[in-house]
Parts: sequence; structure tokens; C-alpha cells
Amino acid sequence: MLIGMVGSANAATYADFEAGGTVELGPSVTLDPGTVTDVGDTLELSGATLSYGDIGAGEGVTGVVTEDTLTLRGGEFTFADEVATGTFTVDEENPLTFSLDGSGDSDGTLIPAASEAPAVQAFAGIGQGDAEDAALGVLPTVPADNGPTFYTIDVQCCGGGAQTLGLNLRQKQRQPNNSVVETGRVLVAVNLTNRRYRVEVINWKFAFQGSNATLSAVVAGQDILNPFEFTGVSGTLTGQVQLAKGVYLTGGTLRWDKNGFTVSGSARIDCLTGSIGAQLNGTIVDNDDWSFSVSGATSGGCVLSDDLQLPTGDLTGEISSEAGAITGLFEVGGVIQTTLLPDGVDEWDARFRFIYDGTDAGSYVAFFAEADIGVAQGKVNFDGTFGLAADFTIPFGGSSVAFDGDINRTTPGGPVTYDVGGSANIVFGKGTLAGSLRLTNDALTFTGDVTVACPVSGSISGGVATTVPLTGGNDWSVGISGGAPSGCGVTNEFSLGAGTGISGEIKSVGGVVSVNASANATVNTTLIPTKTSFSAGFSFAASQGAYSVAVNGSTQGAGFSAAVASNGTFDLSFNLSDLAIGGVTLGANGTIKRTTPGGAVAYTISGSLAGQAKLYDNLYLRGGSLSISNTGGLKFSGTVRQMCTTGYLDASASGSITDSRNWSFDAQGLASSCTLGRAAKFNGTTFFADIDSVNNKVTYSAGVAATQINLFSTSFLLIGRTTTWLTNVSATISNTCVGCQEGGKNRITFRGTGNAKFTLLFIPTTVSATVDGVFDFSGSTIRRVDIRITKIGWNIFTAGVQAALVSALDCDVEKGFTTA
Repeated sequence: MLIGMVGSANAATYADFEAGGTVELGPSVTLDPGTVTDVGDTLELSGATLSYGDIGAGEGVTGVVTEDTLTLRGGEFTFADEVATGTFTVDEENPLTFSLDGSGDSDGTLIPAASEAPAVQAFAGIGQGDAEDAALGVLPTVPADNGPTFYTIDVQCCGGGAQTLGLNLRQKQRQPNNSVVETGRVLVAVNLTNRRYRVEVINWKFAFQGSNATLSAVVAGQDILNPFEFTGVSGTLTGQVQLAKGVYLTGGTLRWDKNGFTVSGSARIDCLTGSIGAQLNGTIVDNDDWSFSVSGATSGGCVLSDDLQLPTGDLTGEISSEAGAITGLFEVGGVIQTTLLPDGVDEWDARFRFIYDGTDAGSYVAFFAEADIGVAQGKVNFDGTFGLAADFTIPFGGSSVAFDGDINRTTPGGPVTYDVGGSANIVFGKGTLAGSLRLTNDALTFTGDVTVACPVSGSISGGVATTVPLTGGNDWSVGISGGAPSGCGVTNEFSLGAGTGISGEIKSVGGVVSVNASANATVNTTLIPTKTSFSAGFSFAASQGAYSVAVNGSTQGAGFSAAVASNGTFDLSFNLSDLAIGGVTLGANGTIKRTTPGGAVAYTISGSLAGQAKLYDNLYLRGGSLSISNTGGLKFSGTVRQMCTTGYLDASASGSITDSRNWSFDAQGLASSCTLGRAAKFNGTTFFADIDSVNNKVTYSAGVAATQINLFSTSFLLIGRTTTWLTNVSATISNTCVGCQEGGKNRITFRGTGNAKFTLLFIPTTVSATVDGVFDFSGSTIRRVDIRITKIGWNIFTAGVQAALVSALDCDVEKGFTTA
């Protein structure tokens, strides 16, 4: 629609139209009236032609002339391509009028021809001319998303004698409520005589990447029909245009020429929260073909995810569209801190690449970060979801541990999941820490076992589960649980058997790993006299250079405590409370040590017999003390007493003790006061004995050697008073009697020289004979006596005398061995 076209009629009159020739309506504005029909007070025109010089013309014009007005009510109007393209019409509802009252004013509306709307787009390009010579591109139009777009041209010309044609192109859009909104205008002023011009684009909205941009520009020149004068139009661009997901052109200056727009402006790059401001430079050919370079500085306000923020740094890149295919790439790098990656690492050198392809799925941020410990890389979406791959080597317990895996957030605002792990096998001295590592957002979780090799054989192990801060991979501590000793040979003489769960701590200080733990276990050892197995509580400590075990054990009748070092040296103290001989307790305490690696074991012990221990009938162990050999065998030294009828025989005794049921003693001494029977006195007699106990069964073998034993004095027929004695006597006593008779359990066997002194026929006489014999007894009861006299040195003795002597000896000896 053309709503305002003003022209100077140069005093054109009704008569000029009646004459039928060309009528000059104003400078360079003429009308060839075509066919003129007089209908009374008016003239009707048909087939007329209206000309605006070189700028535009109307063909097939129809109209009515009155005394005051020329009204055009039909026809098609066109303009030079440099001004406007397309065909415009006037009609009854939108006529074009000229005043014939001398003012030169005109009024009317031009609208695009129905057949060309809306493709004609009204104002195709000022200065267009021949396409090859065009100076300006086609003025872009607003999209039809909010309703149909249409155009009108108002024309003002020649009023008051002026020679200027004014065109006012209006872009309008009909809204859903049927109201009309103007979406921009172009004002063109052309001198119809010399074609000088001025063009102003005012708030012209146009479609670009699905948004409305607003263009304003001004251009003036010498000849509107000379395209070479249009070297570019400078203007401003306002509005917000989305170039890709989260990337906006927010305004700037432009230069408009036949190739489109050259833009220098501002841009905004949106993040999950916050945004990046940037400068944008590039060209717009049309909606589907454009290209921009982008540069800016980030200030840390761009959050890509709840856990990931853009670093402070310089952002550079490009974004473009070719035939509607959008591609974009921006890059920025810097130092970041993020809870996605192990916390506390001082520097993560990160690089971010914003990648766009015009779709949501194809627009994301590629992420790469590295630190001394390793790298993480992956894809961060603009909704905060992401998928990262991690590959790290971290310090752990003085060693380096490699692990890798994935870190993901699959739903916006959802939880972060970690599937990052590795394995560790840390060797520290005699220990090994082996297990698996899992990464969380602020620490490493380690699950595994600590195993400490024992100095000789076997091991001690326990379970470990801990969370280790990554930066503290060399400084941490954690409890040990579960596990048990496994045949731990602490020394060649000392081992830990089956045990219960271990508890304790493993820690790393500056990468030096150490273990301190305790448990209960059986202890097997050949060190402690009389005992080999104990129930014990033990603790052990192991580090890079040392290993030690402390043990406190007990069993019935004994206990010990020991400290064992990794070089096999140890210090052990023990006590024995159930060691007994003959039912009497021997209290014992001692130490066992190895002070140099591989050296000999040194033993000490102290203990004594409290009271008198009965070893056998009439045989007692009285007092004494313990000692120990250099191989750990118990020794005892004391006094053995053989009780007689009156008095006793004392002998020094020594021997070894395996335990309370197994021992062996040797005894030897001189009898000082022992009388057997009525007259057998042993003074200065040598006494010796072997006493053994095997599984609590005592065996006894004793011997007596005497130079002389006085026996009896009696009277015999014919020879009178006789005195007898034995010399060089030897006797043995044994409780291992094989042929004992009459219920006897023990046997005494003896031999000696019997002497008799008497007076025969008033002549003192001495005779000697060999005397030997045996008798069996049980307890203090004599069961059988068998004494023989042989080799009598004087044959005067008759068989009767010999029998009498034997009988006397039997009686005397029998009376000598009575209960003490």
C-alpha cells in the first residue's frame, strides 16, 4: 500500500487533461493521460502512463480528473531496480491523488501486486542495479512466525515546487489478534533532476537464525542509479540472535554491501549458570551462510556443571554456517579446581573446547585436564551432564599406583557416579599392601590386605579398608581388621600358629609405610623348658627397615613374655609354676636371649625345692636349686637322703628335669650316721644311686660300698662268745626287680667278707668267709632273705655252725631295713 504520494502539478489544470497531451505534474513527473473520456463534470482516464523520470513509472493507469484533483484508481507501478523491485498497484480502496489547486500535493497508497506478494518482499535492494554490479544486498525481511508480513510505500513528491521524490517503505506484520505492527521502514529521498539521494533504514527487523535482529543505517550519494557509489553502508545491529545453542549475537556495528553484512559486535556464550562475554567479528551473507570469529576473556563465572567451572583465561574461536550447516569451536584454558577430580591437587591445567553443530545433541564442551598425577578428559553437555575418562598415577604408600575409569553425570542435577579404579601392590620392608583403589570425588578408597612376612617362614595378614585423600596419598592411617597369623616363624625356635582376627593400624608418613597390629594366636616354641605350646596375645610392628614382635603367652603352669626383632634376636622371660618333683613344687623363673643375629641362645633360671620330696621308699630329695644348660635343659642339684633303721645316708644329687613326670638324678656321698638293725653301722660308707622317672614311673638303683660293717656278737657251742663283722661290703638296691619272690617289689643284693672272732680252747681265733645274699621287700616289709656263706677260711665250722651264722645274719639284716 502506498499511503502518501505528493507531487507538484506545476499549475496543471483540468484543461490540460482535456487537451489530451502529456501533463507535467511536477519536475520529472509526467502523466500521459491515454484515453480521455468526458463524462460531464469529470474526465475519465484509461491506459494512462505516469512517469517519475528515471526512478519509476505506472502503466495502464486509470483515473478521474476533476477541477481540483487527479485521482488514479488503477494501474501497475514499478521502480528502478536500484530503488525497489516488484510490481505495485493502486485501486479503488487505495487510490493515488494529485491536487490541481496549485499546491502540488498528492496522496495515495501503493501495494504489492497480489501475484507477487509476499515473494516480492517490496524493497529488494537500494543500489541493486545489475546484479553483477550491485552495491548492496537484498534487505532481509522479518520472519512470518508471528503472522503475515506485508509492505506499503508512501510517496511524497514535488510539493511546494520541490524536485524531491520521497519514498517511505513500511514493513508490517499482522499479529494473531489481527492487529498490525510495523517492523521497520526505509526512507528514500531522490532528487528527480540530478538523482542525488539519501536512504535511511530505521529499526528494520529481519530474520536471522530464528531470531529478530534490528538494523539501522544511513547512506547518501550523488546518483542513485550509479551502483558504484555504494561502497558500503554503516549501521547498527541490535537485538539478540541465537547463533547456536547458548551462543548469542547481542548487537554491534555493521557494514552493508552487496555481499551482505560485515558485523563487529558483542556476543554472549551461556553456561549452565553464568555466561561469557565476547567480541564477535564476521559476515552475514544470508540466514544460512555466515561466519564469525569470537574472542573474549573468562572471569570464572561460567559454571558448566555443579562440579565444573570455567577457569579465568582467554577464549578464542569461530562459529559459522554454510548452507545452513552450523559449526563452531571456542577454546579456553587455565587452572581449575573441581570436586569432580581428586580434591586438593594444587593445579589442574584444564582446556575447554566449546563445540557446536546447530543441534542440542551436537553442542557440548570437550574437556581435558591434566596435573602431575594424570589426566581427565571427556564431554560436558550444556545441561550439566557429562562423561569423563580419568587416567591417573598417584602416590600411595611411597609408590605410584595407576588407575583409570569413568566419571559420569547422566541426568541434569543428578548424582555423580565413579567407575575409576586400579590396583596397588606396595612393598615395605617385609610387608606387602595389596588391593584395589576406587576414586571418589575427594579421596581414594582402598580395599585390600596387608601381609607381613615373618622373619623365618609364614606371614601375618589382615584386611584393610580406608579412604585416602589423594594429596595425602603418602600420609594416612587406617585400621586393620580380620585376617590371622599363618604359620608365622618368628625365629627358628619360635613360631605363631593358628590365631584369631588381627586388629591394628597401617599408616604411611611421607610415603614410609608401617604396621602396628595385635592378635591372639597359639605360640609354639622349643625355648621354654617343660613347655612347647602357649595361648598368647601378640603384637607386631613392621616398617621399611624393621620388624618386631611382642608376645605374652600362658599355659597351665607357665607363662612368658618376649620381644623379637626382625634380625632374629630376642629377649624372653618366663616362669614355671607347676614344675614338681615328688609332689613338691619347684618355683622357677628365667630368661632366654639371643643378642646377636645368628648367635647362640643364652639361658638363665632361678628356682629351688621348697621342702622334702619323696622319691622312693626311704629315699628323699632334700633341698636344692635349678640351673639350665646352654640348650635350655633344666638341671637340678641338691641332696638325696636314704633313711636307715636309725640315722640316714646323705648324698649329693644332680640331674636333669624334662617335666614333672620325667626326670633323672644321680646321687653319691659318704654315709655318716646309718645303722641297719642292731649292729650294722655305716660310717664313712660310700653311697651312690640312680633315680629316674619316666611318665611318672620311678626307677631306683642304688649302691653302698663300706670298708667295714659290725654285725652281731653271740655265743656258740664250743667256741663261746663270737664277734662278727663284714669288710669290703658292696650292695645294690633296685626297684626294677625281675625275679622278686613272695610279693617283693624291691631287691637288695650284697657281697662282702664276713669275719668272726672268738676264743677256741682258750686260743683267740679269727676266721673269714665270703658272704653274699639277696632279699626282697615291699615297702618296709622283708619278703625273702637268702644269705650264703662260702669259702670259709677255717674248716672247723661244721654245717650246723654255718647254718647258725646264716640264720643270725638273716635276722640281723632283716631288722636293719625297716621303715625310717
